[in-house]
Amino acid sequence: MNAVEFVKNKGFKASKLIVDCWSCYPETDVYLAETMEYTCIAIPPTDTDPFVSLAELKRLIKSWELVEYEGGLIKAKNVLFLKRALGLTPHADRLEQAITDVENVGGGV
Repeated sequence: MNAVEFVKNKGFKASKLIVDCWSCYPETDVYLAETMEYTCIAIPPTDTDPFVSLAELKRLIKSWELVEYEGGLIKAKNVLFLKRALGLTPHADRLEQAITDVENVGGGV
């Protein structure tokens, strides 16, 4: 299961809780395998276990938080337009990625 599917199934708030709980583990070798409806454990990935990269989950949560900070999807798109018009490319690129991430999950902000 990829991070987008995981957030679609669990929601942003539940995913953020999982990220916060596992934040002390290195991103490169901690994965979340779904074991029960509300329980996840950190394991090394295997070909047979469904897993979600904690790094990818963190990226989606940061995207959600950025879009939420900007006032939701519609306002974030307006801010993106303004940042592009003002030539604030690095900020605009990050916001554009955040908007795409949130839309891929299905909105919710």
